[in-house]
Amino acid sequence: MDELDRRLSAAAESLRREVDGIEVPHLVDGRPAAKQARNRDRSAIPLVAAAVLVAVFAVGAFLVARRPADDIVLTEPASTPPASTTGSTVPATSPSTSAATPLPPADPIAPLVSDLEPRPLTPIAPVARGDAFTEPDFGTTVTKLSDAETGAVIAPASSTSQVYNADGSLLLLYRTGVVAPGHIIVDPTSGEIVDTLDLSSATDIEDIAWDATDPNLLRYLDSSLAAFVEVEVGGDTTVHPIPGECDAADFGDVAGASAGRNSLMAIACRTGDTVDWIAYDTATRTVTARRPALTSTNGTVDTPLTMSSGRGFVLVDDDEIIVLDAGLEPTGVVVDVEVSAAALALDDEGRDVLVATVFDDADGDLIGTAVKIDLDTGEQQVITGQATGYPYPPTGTTIGVAGGADSTLVAIITSPEASEPGTLDDEVLVIDLANDTTFRLAHHRMFDADEFGNWSTPYVAIAPDGSSVVFSSNFGADAVDTYLISLPD
Repeated sequence: MDELDRRLSAAAESLRREVDGIEVPHLVDGRPAAKQARNRDRSAIPLVAAAVLVAVFAVGAFLVARRPADDIVLTEPASTPPASTTGSTVPATSPSTSAATPLPPADPIAPLVSDLEPRPLTPIAPVARGDAFTEPDFGTTVTKLSDAETGAVIAPASSTSQVYNADGSLLLLYRTGVVAPGHIIVDPTSGEIVDTLDLSSATDIEDIAWDATDPNLLRYLDSSLAAFVEVEVGGDTTVHPIPGECDAADFGDVAGASAGRNSLMAIACRTGDTVDWIAYDTATRTVTARRPALTSTNGTVDTPLTMSSGRGFVLVDDDEIIVLDAGLEPTGVVVDVEVSAAALALDDEGRDVLVATVFDDADGDLIGTAVKIDLDTGEQQVITGQATGYPYPPTGTTIGVAGGADSTLVAIITSPEASEPGTLDDEVLVIDLANDTTFRLAHHRMFDADEFGNWSTPYVAIAPDGSSVVFSSNFGADAVDTYLISLPD
């Protein structure tokens, strides 16, 4: 008798001895009946025991038949992440868990959905950290990466912040709660926390940028020091003052302004009552251009976003887009459009484009969840909108930073709280600018999340090589966590 046979025999004998002590509750409409009804139902115990024993021997016979003769199968308990790094989550009853059925296991990565058909949202139960499953409505493979405390969050700081590092091997997330709140570095392959960082002196929790080439280097702007602070994961922190006379420096009112995928970024240099724009090259730590800042229509000073190519900048104002060259001077291309959310990327020919969600247009022709704007010509094209057969853009839509510096992929996440979601509602999308295709990846299932403040909005990010997308959701429970969708090559 080999090791497996001995273990099966011992398990069967143990079941025989202990099963008589089991009380089987009588169920009425799925609930336990009164205590006095239990005694008359104990006659069901032998049947339950027999069923359990049959299952044990059947599984044992199957395993013996399948394993090689020289293979010793040992069962080990699944590793549990330490409470100090992951916290715990207690699921709550919610629309996403009612009438939920067990999730199917994760299948090999399936082809992506690009149709326009409504897909009813299938209720599913919350899953454990590390579990991978097949999303029932779109067929993608989803893995839960984190396990936030009850009432807390582990998620991207926003869709406009940089989440993936230069090579996609690390994620920058933000954690709330009593267990070491702040930024954390997470391994996307395992969900393990690699490092915890104090980046509290940054201009905003969203304004943290990964280096364009070094996968272990982060950078943020300390306004009071008028300096960039560089933080090496697991290593040193260094401070690099910005050359020039700046009393303070920031990104204005633009959240996530540091989220370009190259070494160039624009900042606001404040000296007394004067505000200048500075173009700063993080690779050489030099100022490449400086000019007086343009004032937005609402009277504030915002900073331009860096084009994906690094050839220039874009100022996204309340009701217009102004294109600037590498010297921060206007090129003459101005697009009159009110943009709700936007990200910079490249099209299939390497041209710089802005992908935006547009809810209102003077002519009504350029409304859409994804509208592509050519930054050389100002030409606009609806990719995902009424002009291409999709519905009016859902409210609350946000757009993630483009993948790599030369990426043609942009991730979008749409509104939560749709009681009966139609096409695009409650969805995670990827727009492929190489062929102007909209891929629908999953329902994000953010429900009843008002208690989480800013994080009641789901956020999204895409890997530099387009191999995965992460998004945040509470799945209707009482914590917001980060989930990863694996994408086909």
